Amino acid sequence: EYNGLLTSLNGIFVYLNLLEAGIGSASIQALYKPIVNKDNDRISQILSATKRNYFRNGIFFLGCLSVVAFLYPYYSHTNIQYLTVVILVFISAVPYIFKFFFRGKYTVLLTADNRLYIINFVSYIFHILANIVKIIMLYNRMNVVIIQAAFGITFMLEIVGIYIYVRRKYKTIDFNAVPDYQAISKSGSAMIHEIAYVVFSNVDVLLLTYFCGLKTVSVYSVYNLIYSNLGQLLQALTNGTNAALGQLMFENKDRYLRNFYKFEYFFQCVSCMVIVSAGAVTREFVILYTVNVSDINYLMQGITVLFVTIQILSIVRWPGVGAIKAAGMFKETQGRALAEMMINLLLSLALVRPLGMYGVLLATVVALLYRTIDVIFFTEQRILKNSKGRRPLRVILLLIFSMCVFGVEYQFSLFSNSYIDFVLHGIVFFALNSLLFGIFYFVTRKMTVYD
Repeated sequence: EYNGLLTSLNGIFVYLNLLEAGIGSASIQALYKPIVNKDNDRISQILSATKRNYFRNGIFFLGCLSVVAFLYPYYSHTNIQYLTVVILVFISAVPYIFKFFFRGKYTVLLTADNRLYIINFVSYIFHILANIVKIIMLYNRMNVVIIQAAFGITFMLEIVGIYIYVRRKYKTIDFNAVPDYQAISKSGSAMIHEIAYVVFSNVDVLLLTYFCGLKTVSVYSVYNLIYSNLGQLLQALTNGTNAALGQLMFENKDRYLRNFYKFEYFFQCVSCMVIVSAGAVTREFVILYTVNVSDINYLMQGITVLFVTIQILSIVRWPGVGAIKAAGMFKETQGRALAEMMINLLLSLALVRPLGMYGVLLATVVALLYRTIDVIFFTEQRILKNSKGRRPLRVILLLIFSMCVFGVEYQFSLFSNSYIDFVLHGIVFFALNSLLFGIFYFVTRKMTVYD
């Protein structure tokens, strides 16, 4: 039940984090040109405005967090003690609090300067440390409040590491310069995108919490653990490349187009290969991960298929979304993002009662299908304007190929008696799919070329 509670809380925090919506995206886009021109004064003015907006919204976040902390226990249908839930709310929100008051401005700068790998490296180091500490504490059956507090402490140490790097690397940048709010004026439209994305991404957990209970949320969280972490890993690759492409868009449009086409298809093929490989061993992982859990059945037929479909549909559009952000076309696409959100929300509400978890996942698939097609054609017509209609065709072929490979491998899923067997099976599927997708990539990559 604690697992379901923490998953539910994270969903709520993501909604509260909407107070940050738009600040980061608009600031990153505004920084591309001055970074290319090495205009430190301009960079300082934009970052000063970014810092002040983060701080102001952080105050509101703390106020909203306090309301949630004292009201959430009444509506969560949990047997956990009231005071324990309140404490967990505040402790679990530490990463979000520090993002507003400390980390946000540094993330913006490093992302725009194509140095997000620094944050990723530091985050991975401390994330591994936090999980080691968490495993040790769980093994010793320590209180969940203490475990979450330890996780929060490691996050604070992560902030210190990032702060030290930024202060040494960017000595000429003044975060207290005269702020240029006009430079980040697109934050309003960017905020609409962020709101739509957050609602779209987290409506499943909230609806399952209310209509199905925390045990169902716990099942959802186990499957989501696999694909959300893989998604974050793959998205980290696009974040760094998107920054480089964003700068290149203002420096040399012809080189930008050539590099975008090369990166997009390679990334799509590699990502689909990784997700299909994960799908082939998901059942094994769930069995091992929940071996000592008996309060609910975690092996739900067909759930893996839906999660794989969702992740693949999300992945193939990420480079296109990056192009839209780099071009600053937030206002031009905000209505489309809202449409995706409403499709998912309304369908989820309609299907959650009769179909439960299957209903909300099916709604997500339908909404993603609409928006993924839309992103591909929008970038084709408004930003790239040069692939002569072949680019959408290769995406369609990749989707069909990916689902066919997954469908075959899913029917031959193996069973593991240990994590060692699980890892070995994963390596086998990964190697096989690397070969299959490698052949597919080299056969189809010239379908879309920049002329």
